[in-house]
Amino acid sequence: MPAAPSQLTNQTVTTQLTTDCSAQAAATFDINDSTWITFFANPAIPCWMALVSVGEFQVTLSEDISVANIVLRKGLTVAMNTMGSYYTVTMTGTIVDSGKESSFPGAVLGSFTRAAAMKRAVQMLRMQGSR
Repeated sequence: MPAAPSQLTNQTVTTQLTTDCSAQAAATFDINDSTWITFFANPAIPCWMALVSVGEFQVTLSEDISVANIVLRKGLTVAMNTMGSYYTVTMTGTIVDSGKESSFPGAVLGSFTRAAAMKRAVQMLRMQGSR
């Protein structure tokens, strides 16, 4: 089993992506490891919100979103990567900030612990689904 990342978080992680754009990953710690990712034009104007979970590992932006001087480009993808007792949420895509494009090939938006009971429940659900 791979070692857990050194920076496991409790519930909410904010990541500054560009000068005027940040993302906030907020884990709910439910049985599905549901995690809301919200992109903000700074200081706190919501641009886009996505939900990833064990039922929906990946969400992709279907069209450009422009808020203030930020553009989230079509195709920007948020993904959940489960790894035993923890999971990591990543973002791949392009953000334009004040006309300058920045590419993110798998930026980590947060790593979250999974409770043992949740991990066992998810494993049982997966086993039942494969029958």
